[in-house]
Amino acid sequence: MILFKPEHVAPILAGRKTQTRRLVGKRRWKVGTVHLAKTGYRRDQTFARIRITTVRQERLGDITETDAIAEGYGSVAEYQPDRLVWVIDFEVVRSERAVKAITIHQPWASLIAHGYKRFETRSWTNYRGPIAIHAGLQSDFETVKMLALNYTRIWHQISPLPKGCIVAVAELVECWEIGRRIFADGGIVIRNSRGEEKVPDLNEFYFGDFTPGRFAWELLNVRWLREPIPARGRQGLWNWEPPDDWKCVVCEEFVVGGPGAGWRPAGAERMFPCPLYHK
Repeated sequence: MILFKPEHVAPILAGRKTQTRRLVGKRRWKVGTVHLAKTGYRRDQTFARIRITTVRQERLGDITETDAIAEGYGSVAEYQPDRLVWVIDFEVVRSERAVKAITIHQPWASLIAHGYKRFETRSWTNYRGPIAIHAGLQSDFETVKMLALNYTRIWHQISPLPKGCIVAVAELVECWEIGRRIFADGGIVIRNSRGEEKVPDLNEFYFGDFTPGRFAWELLNVRWLREPIPARGRQGLWNWEPPDDWKCVVCEEFVVGGPGAGWRPAGAERMFPCPLYHK
Protein backbone atom coordinates (compact mmCIF):
# COMPACT_ATOMS: atom_id res chain seq x y z
CA MET A 1 0.00 0.00 0.00
CA ILE A 2 1.18 3.50 -0.87
CA LEU A 3 -0.73 6.54 0.37
CA PHE A 4 -1.33 9.61 -1.79
CA LYS A 5 -3.06 12.92 -1.27
CA PRO A 6 -6.62 13.11 -2.68
CA GLU A 7 -5.57 15.83 -5.14
CA HIS A 8 -3.09 13.37 -6.70
CA VAL A 9 -5.73 10.80 -7.66
CA ALA A 10 -6.74 12.43 -10.95
CA PRO A 11 -3.15 13.07 -12.16
CA ILE A 12 -2.16 9.47 -11.36
CA LEU A 13 -5.13 7.95 -13.16
CA ALA A 14 -4.53 10.26 -16.13
CA GLY A 15 -0.85 9.29 -16.28
CA ARG A 16 0.47 12.77 -15.49
CA LYS A 17 1.92 11.82 -12.10
CA THR A 18 4.32 8.88 -12.40
CA GLN A 19 6.69 9.54 -9.48
CA THR A 20 6.51 9.88 -5.74
CA ARG A 21 9.15 10.78 -3.16
CA ARG A 22 9.19 9.29 0.31
CA LEU A 23 11.08 10.46 3.42
CA VAL A 24 11.83 6.93 4.66
CA GLY A 25 15.27 5.82 5.84
CA LYS A 26 15.10 2.17 4.76
CA ARG A 27 14.22 1.08 1.24
CA ARG A 28 10.78 -0.56 1.31
CA TRP A 29 9.89 -0.90 -2.37
CA LYS A 30 11.04 -3.45 -4.94
CA VAL A 31 11.00 -2.95 -8.69
CA GLY A 32 8.19 -4.93 -10.32
CA THR A 33 5.98 -5.20 -7.24
CA VAL A 34 2.36 -4.04 -7.40
CA HIS A 35 0.89 -1.91 -4.61
CA LEU A 36 -2.53 -0.50 -3.82
CA ALA A 37 -2.65 3.26 -4.30
CA LYS A 38 -4.89 4.71 -1.59
CA THR A 39 -5.94 8.02 -0.09
CA GLY A 40 -6.47 6.48 3.36
CA TYR A 41 -6.39 3.23 5.28
CA ARG A 42 -9.97 2.14 4.66
CA ARG A 43 -10.66 -0.48 2.02
CA ASP A 44 -12.93 1.83 0.03
CA GLN A 45 -10.15 4.43 -0.31
CA THR A 46 -8.23 2.42 -2.91
CA PHE A 47 -8.25 4.16 -6.29
CA ALA A 48 -5.68 2.21 -8.36
CA ARG A 49 -3.02 -0.48 -8.45
CA ILE A 50 0.48 0.72 -9.33
CA ARG A 51 3.60 -1.17 -10.38
CA ILE A 52 7.03 0.04 -9.24
CA THR A 53 9.33 0.55 -12.24
CA THR A 54 12.43 2.13 -10.66
CA VAL A 55 13.63 3.06 -7.17
CA ARG A 56 16.53 5.40 -6.47
CA GLN A 57 17.72 7.84 -3.84
CA GLU A 58 18.48 11.52 -4.33
CA ARG A 59 18.62 14.83 -2.57
CA LEU A 60 15.54 16.86 -3.19
CA GLY A 61 17.81 19.75 -4.13
CA ASP A 62 18.90 17.69 -7.16
CA ILE A 63 15.38 17.29 -8.55
CA THR A 64 14.97 18.33 -12.18
CA GLU A 65 12.18 20.39 -13.68
CA THR A 66 10.92 17.27 -15.49
CA ASP A 67 10.84 15.26 -12.26
CA ALA A 68 8.99 18.06 -10.46
CA ILE A 69 6.30 17.96 -13.15
CA ALA A 70 6.17 14.14 -12.92
CA GLU A 71 5.59 14.61 -9.18
CA GLY A 72 2.45 16.58 -10.02
CA TYR A 73 3.85 20.08 -9.40
CA GLY A 74 4.31 22.96 -11.79
CA SER A 75 8.01 23.60 -11.17
CA VAL A 76 11.01 22.88 -8.94
CA ALA A 77 10.32 26.06 -6.99
CA GLU A 78 6.79 24.92 -6.27
CA TYR A 79 8.03 21.56 -4.96
CA GLN A 80 10.58 23.20 -2.59
CA PRO A 81 13.16 20.37 -2.28
CA ASP A 82 15.50 20.21 0.72
CA ARG A 83 15.97 16.57 1.90
CA LEU A 84 17.35 13.12 1.02
CA VAL A 85 14.50 10.89 -0.18
CA TRP A 86 13.63 7.74 -2.08
CA VAL A 87 12.38 8.41 -5.60
CA ILE A 88 9.81 5.87 -6.80
CA ASP A 89 8.73 5.70 -10.44
CA PHE A 90 5.50 3.81 -11.04
CA GLU A 91 2.83 3.02 -13.59
CA VAL A 92 -0.87 2.34 -13.15
CA VAL A 93 -1.78 -1.31 -13.70
CA ARG A 94 -4.53 -1.47 -16.31
CA SER A 95 -5.92 -4.95 -15.69
CA GLU A 96 -7.55 -6.98 -18.45
CA ARG A 97 -9.74 -8.53 -15.77
CA ALA A 98 -11.64 -5.30 -15.18
CA VAL A 99 -15.41 -5.45 -15.76
CA LYS A 100 -17.60 -2.45 -16.53
CA ALA A 101 -19.81 -1.54 -13.58
CA ILE A 102 -22.73 0.78 -12.93
CA THR A 103 -23.76 2.18 -9.55
CA ILE A 104 -27.50 2.00 -8.88
CA HIS A 105 -29.40 3.19 -5.82
CA GLN A 106 -31.35 0.76 -3.70
CA PRO A 107 -33.80 -0.94 -3.92
CA TRP A 108 -33.33 -0.98 -7.71
CA ALA A 109 -29.92 -2.67 -7.54
CA SER A 110 -31.36 -5.57 -5.53
CA LEU A 111 -34.42 -5.75 -7.78
CA ILE A 112 -32.03 -6.31 -10.69
CA ALA A 113 -29.92 -8.80 -8.74
CA HIS A 114 -32.97 -10.93 -7.86
CA GLY A 115 -34.47 -10.83 -11.35
CA TYR A 116 -37.42 -8.51 -10.74
CA LYS A 117 -36.07 -5.62 -12.82
CA ARG A 118 -34.79 -6.42 -16.32
CA PHE A 119 -34.45 -2.85 -17.58
CA GLU A 120 -32.29 -0.12 -16.07
CA THR A 121 -33.39 3.28 -17.39
CA ARG A 122 -30.82 5.97 -18.15
CA SER A 123 -30.61 9.21 -20.12
CA TRP A 124 -27.62 7.94 -22.13
CA THR A 125 -26.33 4.81 -23.84
CA ASN A 126 -22.89 3.85 -25.14
CA TYR A 127 -22.12 0.28 -24.07
CA ARG A 128 -23.06 -3.36 -24.62
CA GLY A 129 -21.46 -6.30 -22.84
CA PRO A 130 -20.70 -7.71 -19.38
CA ILE A 131 -21.58 -5.43 -16.50
CA ALA A 132 -21.39 -5.54 -12.71
CA ILE A 133 -24.28 -4.12 -10.69
CA HIS A 134 -23.07 -1.96 -7.80
CA ALA A 135 -25.49 -0.99 -5.02
CA GLY A 136 -24.88 2.62 -4.04
CA LEU A 137 -25.03 4.06 -0.55
CA GLN A 138 -28.35 5.83 -1.10
CA SER A 139 -31.90 4.46 -1.13
CA ASP A 140 -35.14 5.74 -2.58
CA PHE A 141 -37.39 5.53 0.46
CA GLU A 142 -40.63 6.05 -1.49
CA THR A 143 -39.87 2.98 -3.61
CA VAL A 144 -38.83 1.02 -0.51
CA LYS A 145 -42.15 1.90 1.14
CA MET A 146 -44.07 0.97 -2.01
CA LEU A 147 -42.36 -2.43 -2.15
CA ALA A 148 -42.96 -3.12 1.54
CA LEU A 149 -46.68 -2.31 1.22
CA ASN A 150 -47.59 -3.61 -2.25
CA TYR A 151 -44.91 -6.18 -3.12
CA THR A 152 -44.38 -7.92 0.19
CA ARG A 153 -43.12 -11.18 -1.34
CA ILE A 154 -40.49 -9.34 -3.37
CA TRP A 155 -39.59 -7.13 -0.43
CA HIS A 156 -38.99 -10.07 1.90
CA GLN A 157 -36.74 -11.69 -0.69
CA ILE A 158 -34.51 -8.68 -1.39
CA SER A 159 -34.28 -7.21 2.13
CA PRO A 160 -32.11 -6.27 3.91
CA LEU A 161 -30.65 -4.09 1.18
CA PRO A 162 -26.84 -4.25 0.87
CA LYS A 163 -25.09 -0.98 0.11
CA GLY A 164 -21.67 0.02 -1.15
CA CYS A 165 -20.99 -3.31 -2.86
CA ILE A 166 -21.26 -5.36 -6.06
CA VAL A 167 -24.50 -7.36 -5.81
CA ALA A 168 -24.73 -9.01 -9.26
CA VAL A 169 -23.10 -9.53 -12.64
CA ALA A 170 -25.07 -9.47 -15.87
CA GLU A 171 -24.98 -9.00 -19.62
CA LEU A 172 -26.16 -5.67 -21.05
CA VAL A 173 -27.50 -6.94 -24.36
CA GLU A 174 -29.47 -4.01 -25.79
CA CYS A 175 -30.32 -0.36 -25.23
CA TRP A 176 -33.87 0.57 -26.20
CA GLU A 177 -35.12 4.10 -26.75
CA ILE A 178 -38.31 4.79 -24.82
CA GLY A 179 -41.08 5.94 -27.15
CA ARG A 180 -44.22 8.02 -26.71
CA ARG A 181 -46.75 5.40 -27.81
CA ILE A 182 -48.69 4.19 -24.75
CA PHE A 183 -51.12 1.27 -24.64
CA ALA A 184 -54.42 1.28 -22.75
CA ASP A 185 -52.99 -0.94 -19.99
CA GLY A 186 -50.15 1.52 -19.36
CA GLY A 187 -47.47 -0.24 -21.40
CA ILE A 188 -44.94 1.87 -23.30
CA VAL A 189 -43.24 0.91 -26.56
CA ILE A 190 -39.45 0.81 -26.59
CA ARG A 191 -37.43 0.66 -29.82
CA ASN A 192 -33.83 -0.32 -30.59
CA SER A 193 -31.50 1.04 -33.27
CA ARG A 194 -32.68 -1.63 -35.75
CA GLY A 195 -36.28 -0.47 -35.50
CA GLU A 196 -37.44 -3.48 -33.47
CA GLU A 197 -40.07 -2.81 -30.82
CA LYS A 198 -41.20 -4.40 -27.58
CA VAL A 199 -43.30 -3.56 -24.53
CA PRO A 200 -41.71 -4.31 -21.13
CA ASP A 201 -43.66 -5.98 -18.35
CA LEU A 202 -45.88 -3.54 -16.45
CA ASN A 203 -43.90 -3.99 -13.23
CA GLU A 204 -40.92 -2.43 -15.00
CA PHE A 205 -42.72 0.91 -15.09
CA TYR A 206 -42.89 0.97 -11.30
CA PHE A 207 -39.18 0.16 -11.07
CA GLY A 208 -37.76 2.67 -13.57
CA ASP A 209 -38.14 6.08 -15.21
CA PHE A 210 -39.71 5.41 -18.61
CA THR A 211 -39.93 9.05 -19.68
CA PRO A 212 -39.96 9.27 -23.51
CA GLY A 213 -36.52 9.97 -24.92
CA ARG A 214 -34.66 8.05 -22.21
CA PHE A 215 -33.10 4.62 -22.73
CA ALA A 216 -33.92 1.23 -21.23
CA TRP A 217 -30.87 -0.99 -20.76
CA GLU A 218 -31.90 -4.62 -21.16
CA LEU A 219 -30.08 -6.94 -18.76
CA LEU A 220 -29.99 -10.70 -19.30
CA ASN A 221 -28.29 -13.59 -17.53
CA VAL A 222 -28.23 -11.72 -14.24
CA ARG A 223 -26.34 -13.56 -11.51
CA TRP A 224 -26.95 -12.55 -7.91
CA LEU A 225 -23.85 -12.67 -5.72
CA ARG A 226 -24.56 -14.59 -2.54
CA GLU A 227 -21.78 -12.64 -0.85
CA PRO A 228 -21.73 -9.01 -2.06
CA ILE A 229 -18.27 -7.58 -2.69
CA PRO A 230 -17.50 -4.20 -1.08
CA ALA A 231 -16.57 -1.60 -3.69
CA ARG A 232 -16.56 2.15 -4.05
CA GLY A 233 -19.06 3.34 -6.64
CA ARG A 234 -18.67 6.08 -9.21
CA GLN A 235 -20.84 8.02 -11.61
CA GLY A 236 -21.40 6.65 -15.09
CA LEU A 237 -19.73 3.43 -16.23
CA TRP A 238 -16.56 2.55 -14.35
CA ASN A 239 -14.10 -0.35 -14.20
CA TRP A 240 -14.40 -2.89 -11.40
CA GLU A 241 -11.77 -5.56 -10.85
CA PRO A 242 -12.85 -8.72 -8.99
CA PRO A 243 -10.66 -9.67 -6.01
CA ASP A 244 -8.01 -12.27 -6.80
CA ASP A 245 -9.27 -14.69 -4.15
CA TRP A 246 -12.99 -14.34 -4.86
CA LYS A 247 -14.94 -17.40 -5.98
CA CYS A 248 -17.21 -16.63 -8.92
CA VAL A 249 -20.87 -17.35 -8.27
CA VAL A 250 -21.47 -17.89 -11.98
CA CYS A 251 -18.96 -20.61 -12.78
CA GLU A 252 -17.95 -21.68 -9.27
CA GLU A 253 -14.30 -21.13 -10.11
CA PHE A 254 -11.68 -18.92 -8.52
CA VAL A 255 -10.97 -15.69 -10.36
CA VAL A 256 -7.29 -15.93 -11.27
CA GLY A 257 -7.12 -14.24 -14.68
CA GLY A 258 -7.49 -15.36 -18.28
CA PRO A 259 -10.65 -15.73 -20.37
CA GLY A 260 -13.20 -18.22 -19.13
CA ALA A 261 -15.62 -20.69 -20.66
CA GLY A 262 -19.11 -19.67 -21.64
CA TRP A 263 -22.22 -20.54 -19.68
CA ARG A 264 -25.87 -20.94 -20.63
CA PRO A 265 -28.68 -20.26 -18.15
CA ALA A 266 -31.88 -22.26 -18.55
CA GLY A 267 -33.87 -20.91 -21.48
CA ALA A 268 -31.11 -18.69 -22.83
CA GLU A 269 -31.19 -18.38 -26.61
CA ARG A 270 -27.47 -17.82 -27.07
CA MET A 271 -24.23 -18.40 -25.26
CA PHE A 272 -22.70 -15.55 -23.29
CA PRO A 273 -19.24 -15.54 -21.75
CA CYS A 274 -19.18 -15.15 -18.00
CA PRO A 275 -18.73 -11.44 -17.19
CA LEU A 276 -15.77 -12.39 -15.00
CA TYR A 277 -12.52 -14.09 -15.93
CA HIS A 278 -11.52 -17.57 -14.86
CA LYS A 279 -8.77 -20.11 -14.76
